[in-house]
Amino acid sequence: MGLLPDPAAEIDVVIGSIVQAGLCHGINQRWQRIGPNDPDQRQALLVAFHQLLEDSPTPAGEWPGLREVCGDELLGQILSISHASLRRYGAGERRCPDGVAARLHWLALVVEALEGSYNAIGIRRWFARPRQALAGATPLALLEGSWLPEHPGPRRLKALAEATQAGMVAS
Repeated sequence: MGLLPDPAAEIDVVIGSIVQAGLCHGINQRWQRIGPNDPDQRQALLVAFHQLLEDSPTPAGEWPGLREVCGDELLGQILSISHASLRRYGAGERRCPDGVAARLHWLALVVEALEGSYNAIGIRRWFARPRQALAGATPLALLEGSWLPEHPGPRRLKALAEATQAGMVAS
């Protein structure tokens, strides 16, 4: 999502960076009150924190990485937007509409799941190749028009990517 200052940063620094991005203020306050001596409460709070991040699109942080991994042509296809709109949203010249931001965030989560099994080339191919788990359809075929993450096709693809990450299915 482009929020972390350094992947190896300590959890307090990570939470601080995410709060600076305007997310999860309530979690940060609770985190500060708990302190380092209550691992059970910290674990429960990290689970809640993760869910809040998963539910919070951050287009400004997501565009650069997804453009690098997917390339503009595939990214435009997946998001169902024109190349001109992609350039404007990606550069911050125009506000990213909520529907596009939701699709972009969904894609960031799917790419994150696939990165455990594929490099950038493999991720791009994952969307274009027929998948046995999809009865021979390609993931792109399930992402038509102004789809939203809660639609059946995208939900199925996200589950497939997460199962691939967990090593549960040959996608």
